[in-house]
Amino acid sequence: MRVLLAFVAVAATCAWLPACQPAGRSATGTAADTLAPLYPFPQYLTDQIRYVDSMPLGVEQLVKLNGRTIDSGYIDKAAFKAAVAPFAAIDPNLASLRPSFTETSFNDLTLGTITFSISCTDSIAVLQKADVLLHADTKKVKYVLLEMTQANDDSVLYRRINWVHNMRCQVAETIQKKDSSYDRITEYIWDKPMN
Repeated sequence: MRVLLAFVAVAATCAWLPACQPAGRSATGTAADTLAPLYPFPQYLTDQIRYVDSMPLGVEQLVKLNGRTIDSGYIDKAAFKAAVAPFAAIDPNLASLRPSFTETSFNDLTLGTITFSISCTDSIAVLQKADVLLHADTKKVKYVLLEMTQANDDSVLYRRINWVHNMRCQVAETIQKKDSSYDRITEYIWDKPMN
């Protein structure tokens, strides 16, 4: 019975949430536009950067290298913006990038979230994956998770970004070289009012 109720709830949600329809079909049952817009997370990140810039909040930065804290303190908003703006710069809805991305969505009754999962089919693209979790009731973003890869001549940089709405951003980086690798985590926290 519990499984049946969960199925009915998901089916009801999918009836009003077009992105939750099966891939390749629209709500009317006809073939859907395969290049329909993806969830606009770059605009959300841009709005979040603007929010931090406009509020009387300090931005605390904490840097760990291989698990050991190497730096902490407050940074100015210009430094924060320079550090995080590149995450909002890659927009998979651009005509040149859109064909390489697919989106799925689902309603998680356990967590009370709606998840939009955007994946890249191009293995050499910088942005490989984006997950956007919304509150199921309010439809407001809870957090955004990005996975990025950047190949250089002598190394590969893997980035995992976790952006929590109006609170913080954590950038976990793994740099792999031929003979070594290291992990760096940089966290930016701005939900603490300045004294």
